Amino acid sequence: MPKRLTNLGGAPDIRAFVERKIRTLEESERSFDALFPLMFQEKENTFYEWSRRKAVERMTYGEAYEEVLRRSRVLKKKIPEGGTVGLYMENGPMWIVNFWAILRSGHCPLLMNMRLNKETLEEALGVLQAKAVVTDSETFSILTVTDESLKSAPDEEENCGQFGDTFFVMSSGTSEHVKLCAYTAEEVYSILKDSRKIVGDSPSMQKHYHGELKQLAFLPFYHIFGFVAVYLWFAFYSRTFVALHDLAPETVLSTIRRHEVTHIFAVPLFWEKVHAAAMKTIRARGEKTYEKYLKGVRIAEKLEKLPALSRGFSEKAFREVRKNLFGESISFLISGGSRLDPEALRFFNRIGYHFAEGYGMSEIGIAGVELSENPAVRNTGSVGVPFASYEYDVRDQELFIRSGSMAHYVIRDGQKESRPEWFPTGDIAEKLKTGYRILGRQDDLIVTENGENLNPNLIEPKIRIPGVKSLAVTAVTENGKTVPVLVLSVSPYLEADGRKIIEDRIKARLSELKLTGVVRKILFTGEPLLSGNEFKVNRKRIAREVESGKLPIISEEEKMETGGDREGSNLLRDTVMTLVSEALDKPKAQVGYDTDFFLDEGGSSIDWLFLQGKVQNTFDVLLPNEFGTEKPSVRTMERYLRNEISGVDTLR
Repeated sequence: MPKRLTNLGGAPDIRAFVERKIRTLEESERSFDALFPLMFQEKENTFYEWSRRKAVERMTYGEAYEEVLRRSRVLKKKIPEGGTVGLYMENGPMWIVNFWAILRSGHCPLLMNMRLNKETLEEALGVLQAKAVVTDSETFSILTVTDESLKSAPDEEENCGQFGDTFFVMSSGTSEHVKLCAYTAEEVYSILKDSRKIVGDSPSMQKHYHGELKQLAFLPFYHIFGFVAVYLWFAFYSRTFVALHDLAPETVLSTIRRHEVTHIFAVPLFWEKVHAAAMKTIRARGEKTYEKYLKGVRIAEKLEKLPALSRGFSEKAFREVRKNLFGESISFLISGGSRLDPEALRFFNRIGYHFAEGYGMSEIGIAGVELSENPAVRNTGSVGVPFASYEYDVRDQELFIRSGSMAHYVIRDGQKESRPEWFPTGDIAEKLKTGYRILGRQDDLIVTENGENLNPNLIEPKIRIPGVKSLAVTAVTENGKTVPVLVLSVSPYLEADGRKIIEDRIKARLSELKLTGVVRKILFTGEPLLSGNEFKVNRKRIAREVESGKLPIISEEEKMETGGDREGSNLLRDTVMTLVSEALDKPKAQVGYDTDFFLDEGGSSIDWLFLQGKVQNTFDVLLPNEFGTEKPSVRTMERYLRNEISGVDTLR
């Protein structure tokens, strides 16, 4: 029997609780002043929790509320009344506390995007004529108020006066100039009313585990997706946020399991990396395990249109896979921010998780998410129907949106733009039977020589193969002409014959798609395609870097190399020798090329585990456990790694 929920402020169930909160919201004055106590109403509920050594520490909504009161009094004294105040912090309970403290002290928070460079941030502060920045790290050209200085609040109680009336979200886009989206309490009230359907009507979204609904604070709160879908939706219903110390994969996974997280919302890059790592782990466990997994996938695929049977089968068949990922506490996963690889989408749904795509952007907020309980619907890539406050209209494939939840106004290139009747998103969309699907950005389309449009978002998932870390279909300018090219990021240890294998496979895929001759060149690079803090591929930047020579491209001469003792082979071999010598704690010169790691070199099982970790960190390849039961030598490891790096399936 599911545990009865006791953290609903006296309501009998979650639906009644949601309806009561919405009703209270509708009856209140539409201001941040009126909203503030509603966001912290269930004072005994756990607001935030985090791990510290072996203990789990918590802060309640009541404690957070009192902290807002204290800090707002300090801010009132430190910063002249009125105006914008930047908030520059990573996720955590104090980010939320400081957000409300800035509002309560009569100021308008600017949610500073920590992915953007200092120059861009300073520009945004200048555009808004900001008076100060609250931060726990960086120093800015204007008054910088440290998070530490806000802890010493005056004892006297005082009325801080009128709340700020606006907050600003910074675009995380790729334009050279800052874009600022202004939201007032009016838009926030509309957003929260939309949450009735999200949290109240979706059985999977409202599920708790051991009586708790816990949202992983993974997406940054300064991003519109993190602020609305992670913070606003769930703080309004007084659910719990779980802190991450860092974004290392092992930290993320251990935090999810230890705290029994139920909801994870993230960008496609995160899900695609988790999917790729999971598939590597399954393959590394041997051919029998992999075949068993594939058989289960085929059955799950056939059962997709029967949700109850599909869920029951997947929960049993893939229990071990889920155990090694996020565990059994998960009830809802969402991807948003850009188009997700369809294979990753299907993977999570087929192993028994409820995984959906959502849609939104800085200017419009979060407009929809696929809430269907049917995995067949979710696997179409649908972002569902628009929420109650939104309307969609597809014109010549472009999605236009009208809503009272959109940004009140936008400041672009220093100019204020009022909210339009219909906002042109620039996204290519199609209407499905049950919702809408986003097919990519209009400005990513490539016009080919025959005048047809080439959509990279539709092509890339179909040509992604093992051995390629990431790829991008983009267009470079040569002799005044637009030339579609495919840029492949591969391991720097990949040799010429491995690149030839990958190139032949890619050409075969392009032929199947009838794109031979349309995509004019295949370019290899040993560099990652994501730059800095990007979370999605910027095709225009990649094109510019190819044209300018900034992105190192492996030359045609290198690609045609064959035979002999190649540099790539020497590099791979030398690196393996180094890792083995470190694992054995002996000079590299004393390690044999064909000697057995255990029998000849004296390696122990602990040494082998150390070597496995080193190999994974260096090559992003898992050495299968059974590999250590054969005759592991530098030669066999080198051969295995060469085949894995190039994506060859016939390994040993």
